[in-house]
Amino acid sequence: MTIAITGMADRRPIIAAVAVHGKRAILAVQSESRIAYTPVTAEGAPRAAVGLLPALRPGPGGSITFTTGREPAAHTYLRAAPSAADPASRAAQALLSRPRLGGGSFLISTTTPRLPPDSISWLDTDAGRHAVTTTPSPDGALHTTYTPADQARISHLIARSLTKFT
Repeated sequence: MTIAITGMADRRPIIAAVAVHGKRAILAVQSESRIAYTPVTAEGAPRAAVGLLPALRPGPGGSITFTTGREPAAHTYLRAAPSAADPASRAAQALLSRPRLGGGSFLISTTTPRLPPDSISWLDTDAGRHAVTTTPSPDGALHTTYTPADQARISHLIARSLTKFT
């Protein structure tokens, strides 16, 4: 299994990966001109990946979830646009209008072809950090959730994702 990490934090790029095999793992972090390798345990792989992010408090508010359907294109004109009065829309507008300090994603994958990769993203604003997850439902709809999150919360989300591949 692999956790690929790409993003920006504190105005610097983050490019890294954690390769997990059995009970062992290795963290590889690319800097300007070199790659540094650090051995970690498989159990510690999520913490090692999230440890590359600067500490930041969780963003304000609660979780916000949006659902996008898989309707035929011919019928999309029938769907009403989200109302600006909708609490989720207002919360999302407030979150996404804040000054951004960084963001990126953790892509969790395996060599097993029948399992698609899983992505957990982060969004850092001046008000705090949010984790962003997208979950498909059986009918093909996608549920994207913005959750206030600190490093421990994101580490938990990655650990939970890794269990899908074991």
